[in-house]
Amino acid sequence: MNLNKLLSEALGLCQLGKTKEAKKIYDKLIKKFPGHPEVLTNLGTIELQLGNIKQGIEYLEKSLKNYPDQLIAISNLANGYVERGSFNEAILIFDRGLSINPMYAELYYNKGRALRALGKFSEALESYTKAISIDNSNDQALNNRGYIFLLLQDYQEAIGDFAKAIEINPFVCEYFFNQGLVFEAIKDYESAILNFSEALRLNSHYEQAYLHRAIAYKEIKNYEAALNDYASIISINPLSHEIYNDRGLMLNKLQRNSEALLEFDRAIEINKLFFEAIVNKGVVLNELGMFDEAISNYNTAISLSPTYADAYNNKGVTLYKIKSNDESLKNFNKAILLKPNFKEAYLNRGNLNRDLKKYNEALEDYAEAINIDKSYADAYTAKGAVLKDIKEYKQSIEAYVTALKINPSSEIALINRGVTLNAQGKYKEALADYHTVLELNSESKEALFNASLIHLRLKEFEIAWKFYESRFYIENFKNEYADLYLQRIPQEKDLHKKNILIFNEQGMGDQIFYLSFLRKINSNNTTTVLIDDRLIPICKRSFQDINFLPIGKVSKDQKFDFYIPMGSLPNIYNINDPSKEDRFRYLKSDQDLKKFILSKIKQKNKIICGISWKSKNENIGAQKSLKLLELLPVFELENIDFVDLQYGETEEERKEVEEISGRKIFKFNEIDNFSNIDGLLSIIDACDIVITTSNITAHLAGALGKDTYLLLPFSRGRIWYWHDADSRSIWYPSIMQISQSVEDSWTEPIYKIREILNKNLYQND
Repeated sequence: MNLNKLLSEALGLCQLGKTKEAKKIYDKLIKKFPGHPEVLTNLGTIELQLGNIKQGIEYLEKSLKNYPDQLIAISNLANGYVERGSFNEAILIFDRGLSINPMYAELYYNKGRALRALGKFSEALESYTKAISIDNSNDQALNNRGYIFLLLQDYQEAIGDFAKAIEINPFVCEYFFNQGLVFEAIKDYESAILNFSEALRLNSHYEQAYLHRAIAYKEIKNYEAALNDYASIISINPLSHEIYNDRGLMLNKLQRNSEALLEFDRAIEINKLFFEAIVNKGVVLNELGMFDEAISNYNTAISLSPTYADAYNNKGVTLYKIKSNDESLKNFNKAILLKPNFKEAYLNRGNLNRDLKKYNEALEDYAEAINIDKSYADAYTAKGAVLKDIKEYKQSIEAYVTALKINPSSEIALINRGVTLNAQGKYKEALADYHTVLELNSESKEALFNASLIHLRLKEFEIAWKFYESRFYIENFKNEYADLYLQRIPQEKDLHKKNILIFNEQGMGDQIFYLSFLRKINSNNTTTVLIDDRLIPICKRSFQDINFLPIGKVSKDQKFDFYIPMGSLPNIYNINDPSKEDRFRYLKSDQDLKKFILSKIKQKNKIICGISWKSKNENIGAQKSLKLLELLPVFELENIDFVDLQYGETEEERKEVEEISGRKIFKFNEIDNFSNIDGLLSIIDACDIVITTSNITAHLAGALGKDTYLLLPFSRGRIWYWHDADSRSIWYPSIMQISQSVEDSWTEPIYKIREILNKNLYQND
């Protein structure tokens, strides 16, 4: 057997990549020459290459036992220990080789690999740097050192090393990929995409490059490109349940929720224990309003992973939506117990406490979330909202300013700050915040809606009515006919000999307000109006050519040419100057009933004054209401009889006033002021004057042309059509507006009414 010839032949096979054929030769040689160092070293190296780590190490150690100074054997043995995960032992062997030849670059390079695996990044950096100083053309060492710089967040050094590695060898996809990771870390997503794309050009099956390019595409909001990259990963690895989950999350972000559900289902089908995807599916079901199904998913996830805090947090969110507040709180508490640094759970619990008007607890939760993450903009924004609720406006604005320093493009922070500024009467500043949002996102319906209310309040009607069309995307304005209207919005010229359905909007007061615009509709149209059934007798009496139906009473089979919301009539008919509109006395009362009421309450030489002092609006009613006793300065006036126009139970308040002042307030018990609005209208018409807060009574009195004194809040709770600068309503010319000058204080406006009534001789000299 010719040893040298066989060694040469085996070496040639190794150089050709025919490792297994070479091994056959070495297996023969080892039997013949069991102690030959070259045979042992080369066979050990081949065993390592074939993944036979234990056998490879044994051959290399045997070779070194007899010939301890073989640098190649030392290097390969150390690499064998690295592959086995014995990093500390490997480092000792590398150092042994370096003691023999301190200029052996490959030993420094591989020692760096072991040190990196141990997390000793500074030492690994030194080792790679030494290898590069010996051989500056070592692209692998440059790449690995660059990766250490990346881990240490020294991004400029990392980019420099990757660029040099690419310059030396531009055909290694990992170098481009790693450089892409640096650009991703510094948020230069365009450059990251270029590098990931180059990596994929070199290796079209590089899953991690597709994944990180998808992440970069998401950041620049190129969602379709990101979805395509996820699809590429799935084509390479169709059983990648994580990628189906990621695709589902992105489709959810795009509000393509039916597709998102399919992706989550695919992920769960591949891995039935994938509780993260089960929770994510629950989140989508929650957004679709499928609350029971969402909770079922959360419960499944909890059964699979009882310590998964996200499942409890998301279950709490769904329970909060369905007003199951106690159960919601339990789940938020559980999430926080399992994950004490769960800032989102603190935020959600804070939102629940805010909803329950537990403002101190809410602020504590937001403070905890901020303590966990000082840059948590959402928590500052939520804190600002609570501070606004408790009228700590200065602190509220400060919270929003902090949120916007962290995230200058936060739409919710800008909108909420606008709401707080609006509550202080700082309309121009609030409007500036809303328009900033619109510069960031011209489709922001919430910003458009809030801006529309201020433009309306400032009587900037041309832009206001256009912006006001956004209201149907706001929760409180949802309507079954809104989509039909948005599909085909008419102009005035379109409304000629058409069959039109005008549908109701908001509360009864607003419906009365918009009724006057029905007179704009040409009588050549067939017009049906949906309205609160309590208003129908009044409407039929007041508008002869229009058909009125109770809300919900239109046949589903009945079709109309146009579906128009009441609140869009001013936009369609370009109502930009209310002073040119005839809004005086557009409602008619039942005159026979009015005469009957007068016969009961009218006394000679007495002024009849109707009074109403409360609003039951869930959101702003408290700001618009006062206690009956607060009107005592007015009740002291002589030659005025007062009539109760307030709906709801008022007997206790009337008794209290009578006991204190001796003034009896007449209540017409034959008419229920809540359910019998036609009767209430006749009572109002029987009055000489009306004093009221901002409620349905104001609209009825104004629509009758009745002299009315309207008590209005300072800002918060004040509806846009009661314009600030006007003493007379531009919509109801008979209404005199008397506003608070200080929030929550009715003293000044009540005394002003008393002064006006005195001046107008409503009592004897």
